[in-house]
Amino acid sequence: MARLTALAHSGAARMTDGRPHPAACALSLRAQMIYASGVTEPVPVEMLTDIAAQIIEHCGHQPLKAFRLAHNWTVAHAVSEVHALCEREGLGRRGLHERSWKEWEAGGNTGHDYRDLLCRLFQTGPVQLGFAHDYTPRASSAPHPTYVDKVVSSSEPWSDMHRRTFFKAPALAAFASSPDLDSVFRSISPARRSGAVDPARVHDLALVSSAYRRSYQDMPAGELLDAALAHLRLTYALDPRFQPEPTRTALLTVIGEMAALIGALYLLDRGDQANGWRYVDLAWEAAKAADSAELQTIILGGRSFGVAHYAGDHRTGLELAAYACEVADGGASNETRGWAAAVASERAASIGDLSECHRRLSASRAALAGAPSETVPLGIGIFNADKLNAYEGGDMVRLGRYRDAEPVLDAAISRLDPALQRHRCTALIDRAEARLGADEVDGACSDGQAALELVAQVQHSGNLKRLRALATRARDTGSQAGRDLWRNVITATADTKGALS
Repeated sequence: MARLTALAHSGAARMTDGRPHPAACALSLRAQMIYASGVTEPVPVEMLTDIAAQIIEHCGHQPLKAFRLAHNWTVAHAVSEVHALCEREGLGRRGLHERSWKEWEAGGNTGHDYRDLLCRLFQTGPVQLGFAHDYTPRASSAPHPTYVDKVVSSSEPWSDMHRRTFFKAPALAAFASSPDLDSVFRSISPARRSGAVDPARVHDLALVSSAYRRSYQDMPAGELLDAALAHLRLTYALDPRFQPEPTRTALLTVIGEMAALIGALYLLDRGDQANGWRYVDLAWEAAKAADSAELQTIILGGRSFGVAHYAGDHRTGLELAAYACEVADGGASNETRGWAAAVASERAASIGDLSECHRRLSASRAALAGAPSETVPLGIGIFNADKLNAYEGGDMVRLGRYRDAEPVLDAAISRLDPALQRHRCTALIDRAEARLGADEVDGACSDGQAALELVAQVQHSGNLKRLRALATRARDTGSQAGRDLWRNVITATADTKGALS
């Protein structure tokens, strides 16, 4: 379907239909590169130039638009920057408007005066902005080192976390190729290809996939990860390329389900970006090959989580979640449509947009209350009205409305199935943050202790990180409950280091 535009961030995920990827793709790529480099805002000009080059290569945008997106500017912002530059450097006033800029990005002619201004603005040359060609002969075919290459080879001290990130760089989705379906299938020995597959066998594989996805709610990350990887390898061996429809699509769907689950486990539970983004990219390839709006929605929502939690870029996360909602309208299940809208509400709350947050929550409720859909939900864990209430309470916390959040979270926690351990853990931490924000330190610490027990059971590193931040704030209040929570969280971090690393 035309509306299911490819949105991927790996070297293997370039344009396949000649059309540029959505702007959200470029902004997600930007966020991942910035996170992996360890730099903070303002981003160095050299790195912005590298990001623009990656956007041109992987997303297919014209150079001028690529540089604008690399700076995370809207067209209006870019135009205002030109006017500010002219005023700051005494270059005289210009009559530039947004319409002209959009025409330039669409390939319209840019006069010499404006070309010079744009080169000044982005601190680059006309070749990089696509205004000229570079005919300099190359002495070697080796690529010029990028800003990231220079940082990695620098003798300047780096934190252990940043070193680990760079040593894993070949697997990072923003910098290198990830497993794609063709390369995976080429690696299968002909002797392992099973030929035609019994439809009942494919049905069994799908049932196992469903069980594993639902098991995310309470199964420890390590055990579930091993099982999902084994199931993915088994499905690979059946090689959908050799199967007729509908078997081909069914196998691709199982591959996409398992790759998405594995990506979530690596990213959210294990804190492993390198492997996490690899499998998210693979899931995206499978979802496109299967032409599944359901799977594509889930993967876009997962990207929203990843960009927001790893790069702290909630605006790009919101764009990805909004795009997920658009894709979901093309045929996703009610449950997945509701979940995508809830993810968008969380991103909106994180940037303080109350109106957009409420709009997305309403859209989520409407999706869950809609007429039954024929599409089978393929989400990780479950999403229902109780989980939506937990999202709403978490949104109120992110908006700083702590008193409003508490009763919503009270109701959500009381109704959540005890088996939903990951969901309960997240809701307990949200309520702990609400209580701490309302100066209810003892209540916050009580929730923190309950969440800590669940973290240890399911091995969720993302929630453990949140608990460390909460415990530190509680300890700094000087309360005994805060000191106890902090000590227990630090002990749990040491005890489970191997499981959560």
